[in-house]
Amino acid sequence: MNNFIMKKALLFLILVFCMGIKVSYAQTNSKPNIVFIAVDDLKPEIGAYGNKMVKTPNIDRLAKMSTVFMRNYCQQAVCGPTRASLMTGLRPDITKIWDLKTQMRDMNPDILTLPQYLISQGYTTVGTGKIYHPSSAIKKIDPISWNDTYLVAKPSDYANGLGTPANNQYQKPATKLLKKLNLEKRMMKFLQASKVPPQNASMFQTMLMKMELLHCLQKKKLFN
Repeated sequence: MNNFIMKKALLFLILVFCMGIKVSYAQTNSKPNIVFIAVDDLKPEIGAYGNKMVKTPNIDRLAKMSTVFMRNYCQQAVCGPTRASLMTGLRPDITKIWDLKTQMRDMNPDILTLPQYLISQGYTTVGTGKIYHPSSAIKKIDPISWNDTYLVAKPSDYANGLGTPANNQYQKPATKLLKKLNLEKRMMKFLQASKVPPQNASMFQTMLMKMELLHCLQKKKLFN
């Protein structure tokens, strides 16, 4: 009899434990997953917005399962202010970002971003690619907005062996070639202005390209 009671009690405890796990699991999974896709300079020229010529089957399929805003306006006609507004819900006259060089937290150190709010609600936030405009955010990504690793794409991550896109935007081979030629032209202009001996020019150019100093030189306005 005692064994029977003990077995019933043990079964009851197991059931309660399992129910507890189920309730706990349901609570931790009650929040919907959120996928935020940011696209630069995307005009509403896709199927979901009524364009019959452009073929965008995947985004159109997503649109059918979603709410599509047909009257949506950008906050400012450049990337930095608009992204700052979108990620904070604040107008540029509050964020104080009107250009592509002002840092969001220089103007508002305690500004609350959408990912930060989600973190406060128990979410894990992960970013990749361009969410904020790089010059508008600390370390280009606003680290405080993410509580997991911010993923950086490698050349091998791009489909069909295309590698890293030129200017982080263009994959068309002809465009990438033009970008490369322009880079080399500007590099030679810098070498000439710096009076680097011809016999050292090739070595110096290779070194600069490998160290990716061109962008730094441009920012410091050492050459146009």
